[in-house]
Amino acid sequence: MKKLRIFLLLAMAVFLLSGCREKQVSEEGTVIYYLNKDETAIVPVGYELHGDGPEVNIEEILAKLEETPENLGLRRTIPENVKLLDYTMDRKQLYLNFSAEYLTLDKATEVLTRAAIVKTMAQVDGVSFIGIRVNGEPIKDTKGSVIGLMNE
Repeated sequence: MKKLRIFLLLAMAVFLLSGCREKQVSEEGTVIYYLNKDETAIVPVGYELHGDGPEVNIEEILAKLEETPENLGLRRTIPENVKLLDYTMDRKQLYLNFSAEYLTLDKATEVLTRAAIVKTMAQVDGVSFIGIRVNGEPIKDTKGSVIGLMNE
């Protein structure tokens, strides 16, 4: 019984102390997802949109994904060598078309990059699904199957 009390006290202390960490994500507003420096995880960072309307917000967020973040522990979401060629909206489906360099990303980095892009872009009003293409063609998984539309 004494061990159970100690365990519960320690668990409660960990829970309470975890709430003392500095919050990176805003309670309201948009979150931009970046890759951490080691490219092993995506990290949310709160951001306040300045535009008004889906089209303007899409462009603003895409620009943020192409920027190097101020936090030195983070990397830009869309690598420098990968270019966003264009994007299109078809109903609530956003298609992002990248240059061939997207296909040169190692598998882990590509998965994290894709997750960060999708989680970020899915927050835009009017966007329900995101498709990623390279030179106009849908991306494929390691088995050669097309990776279809994604959402958060």
